[in-house]
Amino acid sequence: MRNIIQNKNKKGISELVGYVLLIVIALGLATGVYAWVKHYLPSQNEYNCPSDTALTIKKYSCDNKVITLEIQNSGFFNVNGFFLRVSNDSTKQPTIGLASNNTLSIQGQGSIPGIEGRYEFSATQEFIVGTSGEFNFIYPAMNTIEKLQIQPYQIVNKKLYLCENIATIDLENCT
Repeated sequence: MRNIIQNKNKKGISELVGYVLLIVIALGLATGVYAWVKHYLPSQNEYNCPSDTALTIKKYSCDNKVITLEIQNSGFFNVNGFFLRVSNDSTKQPTIGLASNNTLSIQGQGSIPGIEGRYEFSATQEFIVGTSGEFNFIYPAMNTIEKLQIQPYQIVNKKLYLCENIATIDLENCT
């Protein structure tokens, strides 16, 4: 008789363990799916570069594989830097980044080492609305530049946000 009571108790415990394991597995899967979906969905607090952020290329000149650009912040917001891309074919999208030759007219700015085409101002100085500056870039590996594109960006909380307004111009006599 005692043997029968012990077997019934063991069977009840194993059923209880099965239910507990089932609940733990379900909660683990739900947590994993939540973390995965949260990573892919945009946050409501996500920063976007304002649409009125824009840079304008006022004039350019090319001489001895150096292009000099006069760029003005013509938007309503300051920028922390910009991406400069060029193409040697006016029918193609610019994809080649140019390096700065470090003869710059505004203090505290320069190319990011190892990232050609990314140009950033110092952490304490932004490219202020309404100001303009002269920037020099070298293009030793290219024979000509036919198209140029500049895209501003802002850095907020140590994250880089690209702005939508991209200035693109076709260049003449840039060899």
